[in-house]
Amino acid sequence: MSKRDEFITFVNALKATSPTISTEQYRGLHRQAETKYDLSVEEASEILKNSGLNVERTDNYIKILGLSIEELQSHDEDTIVNRVEKAYDEYYRASLKAGARPRADGRTEEQWRTLLNQAQDTLKDSQKREEYIENLQQEMNDPLLGGSSTPIFKFPNGDEALNISQLARLMLKHPKDATDALYREYLEQSLGRVGEMHFADAARSVVSEFSDNRELGLSAMVSILQEKMEFQEGQNARTPAQLAKSIDLNWEQAKNLLFNGFIALWLQYTQQTELANIARNIMELYKDEQDIGMEKLVQSLNPRIGHPKLHISQEAINFGNIDTETQKKVQLEIKNIGRGFLYGNLQLTNDIPGLRLSTTTIQGDTRFTIELDASLLAAKKTYKTELVVNTNTGDPTTPSSQYVIKAESESPINTNVGGLSGDIKIPIACYVDYPVSKSIRRIAVSGVSVAVITIAVCLIILLLGNTGWLATRLTDTNFVTFDADWTEWSDKWIWTNWTIYKPGTPGIGYRFVIALAALVVGVFAYWFFFFKKRGQL
Repeated sequence: MSKRDEFITFVNALKATSPTISTEQYRGLHRQAETKYDLSVEEASEILKNSGLNVERTDNYIKILGLSIEELQSHDEDTIVNRVEKAYDEYYRASLKAGARPRADGRTEEQWRTLLNQAQDTLKDSQKREEYIENLQQEMNDPLLGGSSTPIFKFPNGDEALNISQLARLMLKHPKDATDALYREYLEQSLGRVGEMHFADAARSVVSEFSDNRELGLSAMVSILQEKMEFQEGQNARTPAQLAKSIDLNWEQAKNLLFNGFIALWLQYTQQTELANIARNIMELYKDEQDIGMEKLVQSLNPRIGHPKLHISQEAINFGNIDTETQKKVQLEIKNIGRGFLYGNLQLTNDIPGLRLSTTTIQGDTRFTIELDASLLAAKKTYKTELVVNTNTGDPTTPSSQYVIKAESESPINTNVGGLSGDIKIPIACYVDYPVSKSIRRIAVSGVSVAVITIAVCLIILLLGNTGWLATRLTDTNFVTFDADWTEWSDKWIWTNWTIYKPGTPGIGYRFVIALAALVVGVFAYWFFFFKKRGQL
């Protein structure tokens, strides 16, 4: 089926539903014929004329009350209201006097008086009057509706745009002249003269928004006139849902268009005011986190587009049995295996001294480390907490919103999740014990050191001159001077000390052994409490 036949089928289907359409619907059909079905203005007009559709023209309230547009625009508000009321009273009284006689326009007098009431109500209110005059002028100047054939804009080379879609095409054809006309306000003035106040206001906003980037300003104006946004990869967006899909396929380009104001302006002048306000709020709140802002806009444009899905490298963390001198690190990886941009945060359900996260934020694929310093923990104790992973993985009531956790076994676990509301809890545990081997080694070294020192002291005492009395008391020998032969003395000393440890040694030997044992116990006790005080036992 050709594009022409497709358009005819569409118009006939519309007529079957509503044989009478408004002037705005009529203009909309023309725009669709040109942009969607690639038909000329003349072809579209012929098809619509032959379709039998009735176009409901706007009643000219100004003419009904015998007034003029210039009269209503050139006086102050009080004067305008007085003239409207005076004209209304005059025509209403005349209708009452006419009785039931038929009118030349085919209406009854009762229908005529209803029309007079509508005219008075519209023209007395300044806001209603302004909107009405704008719509009326647009209709009167629209060649599609039999109005003036005055072109909307005439380019320096002689090309004329008779309607909005032609204007957009000619602006692309003559970008230099179009940019000059836009930024010198010629385009705004021309659109205003033919009653296209909506697009005239758009031209003014574009110039203000993109005063430093005229190329972007021209692109924005053309996009507004065409009511579509074009992207680098060839996608065109006319609806919010189409825009959401195009953003996913052109993420970086769309991010620039959002945060330079292009998207908000396009939404505003394509009758998406609420979405335009959302886009502006995102621009303000997420200028430092643009990917997050972009994802929020996509979800606003099309809540059914789908959410990110979470993949985590581990489902539990167990540091095992560790001593108080241990430091351990575990690295985790978070990935998005769904659409869009994954973001969120990390937090522990309860703090453990020495347990640290390398980051608390998730933005896109994220690697982070959990580090444990056991020197800050008490021994003989089990520590437990949970790592809570909050992400934008969607509504927990939506079956398609799932995350996937993969442990070391790579066995997937699928679970429904929600938004930033504690999607996943990963248990963390460890048991802290004494550093036994190191303690024993230190005690042994210390004991040997003390023993060596004790023997050295004994030797020093024996070798000092004139210390016979002290040596006698310590070793139970009976010499009082070192004048004796060295060999005799050394033999006597070795034999005497050997007898101390022989079974049946006199009591003084036992006392010496007890003294040494007490010394060893004291050293052991000292080191035990020293380590305990430092948290190493």
